[in-house]
Amino acid sequence: MSWKNRIQNILLLQRDWDSLSNKELIHLRGSALWWRNWALIALSLYLIWLAVAVFSFGLSYTLDRLSPPRHSFVTLIREHFIGLTALVIAVPQHLKLQQIDKITHDRMWGDHKTDDANP
Repeated sequence: MSWKNRIQNILLLQRDWDSLSNKELIHLRGSALWWRNWALIALSLYLIWLAVAVFSFGLSYTLDRLSPPRHSFVTLIREHFIGLTALVIAVPQHLKLQQIDKITHDRMWGDHKTDDANP
């Protein structure tokens, strides 16, 4: 089984993280960082766009657009698709990074490590 398939299986099953080698963890961390950072950039641009819309057209414009009689839930989702997509991408990648950092920390500073040079 290739290392890409192993990583994919681990991510789908949410277990056996400790079996990954350091090289695989580094690759996985780089990928997660890339996705999370671009999702956060998209989310930031979306929030800036939302702030400009509120200040340009006023809060009443925004509240009118959220009112149920004129707009359905589907319309609301469609108008805020970028922000929702960015959140859906950023949150799992952030959780993945936390898990990788925890494993890396445990490998570096865990109790099983001993320093033979300095007893």
